Order: sequence, then structure tokens, then C-alpha cells
Amino acid sequence: MLATFEKFWPGTIECTELLQSALLEAWSKALAQHKDIELCQEKFTEALATRVDESTTPETAIAKLAVEDLYLCTAVLDGNSMAYVAFDYKLRA
Repeated sequence: MLATFEKFWPGTIECTELLQSALLEAWSKALAQHKDIELCQEKFTEALATRVDESTTPETAIAKLAVEDLYLCTAVLDGNSMAYVAFDYKLRA
């Protein structure tokens, strides 16, 4: 995950261990919320990297994101039919 994040995030990474931990936590949190929706880890990581605030550390920025929603939206954009159903349900709730 770290290599993918570094590829897409334009900022400087000061502590790779903290960032790797934040990425794994975000991934686990998103998967726990959306057990039936498949999305490759690289696409999720790219989505994270392109949406974090560069004015802070990436791990702090990741902690502020609604990673479950980002996972779902990324899966919708990836064409996952289960994600479409979940997204529609979430909008109607």
C-alpha cells in the first residue's frame, strides 16, 4: 500500500511506519463496513492518496477521511454492481 500511496501523493512522507499503519487501518475499517464489495487495495490507496490534505501529515489526513464512504464511491467508479446497490441504499436511507 505504501508504494502506491507514494506514487500518487505529491507530498513528503516523514514516517513510513506511521503511514503504513494508517493505510492498513483505513483499509481494515473500509472492509469491515463493506464486506460484500470487492475493490483492489491499490485503487483504494490511490483514492486515499489523491484526496488527503497536503498541509498535514498523510496519516493525520487519512484519519479525518470517511474511508468507508471513499471505499464505496471508489468501488462504484470502478463499476462494482454491489457497490451501486449499496450506494443507492445509502442515499435513500
